[in-house]
Amino acid sequence: MKNILLTGASGFVGTNILSSQLLNNYEILCPSSKELNLLNRNSISQYFTKESPDLVIHAAGKVGGILKNSNSNYNFLLDNSLMAI
Repeated sequence: MKNILLTGASGFVGTNILSSQLLNNYEILCPSSKELNLLNRNSISQYFTKESPDLVIHAAGKVGGILKNSNSNYNFLLDNSLMAI
């Protein structure tokens, strides 16, 4: 069975992806941010070596609410951009 790495599985987008019946024939890997730190290349490399996902659906993002986002929007933009690289 092929496996799919779904980042952000506990978020709004991720939970909706998980509920899709299109994924029934796949093993879905849903690591927490403690298991897979998307801002750390070593963490990513180790996870990919260990799990060898066949496909990645990247739905993770740093969130914190409107007030927190507006007070440090540069950091949110930077971290979310780095997660996508």
